[in-house]
Amino acid sequence: MKVEYSPELLELLLQQTRERERLEKKLAEAERLLAERELRLEKAGDIAHAALEINGCFRSAQRAAEQYLNEIEKLRDSAEADRRRILAEARKEALQLVAEAKTEAQQCVSTARKEEKEILDRARHAKNDYDAAVEAILKEYKASDEASDEASDE
Repeated sequence: MKVEYSPELLELLLQQTRERERLEKKLAEAERLLAERELRLEKAGDIAHAALEINGCFRSAQRAAEQYLNEIEKLRDSAEADRRRILAEARKEALQLVAEAKTEAQQCVSTARKEEKEILDRARHAKNDYDAAVEAILKEYKASDEASDEASDE
């Protein structure tokens, strides 16, 4: 069974991809800054100062990662809501199609029964007409046979 996706869902996935790319760039920038700060740490020689810089960079990277994860979660929730809505609409449409098919089938059966009754009525009429015609011929033949018997008796 082929699954079709709504334009809204595809747009949502495209937005999610763009947001992910933006956040990955932001993370790369944060990593670049970290590398620069690590270089400054080596040159600075002041361990306390370097630790503060590294912690700031890690906090930045952590915030970027948390923001990225929050955005992914929002997009996932939105996609799930869209999936549920689409599924509910599909179920509703399927039920409607089934109901329409049942109605149409009932109409077909009803029409077939009416046609069957008409055909049977015409067949009974034709049989009755045939039986009457055969009976008339038999009476005529019998009368003719009796007349010929009387004539031969004379």
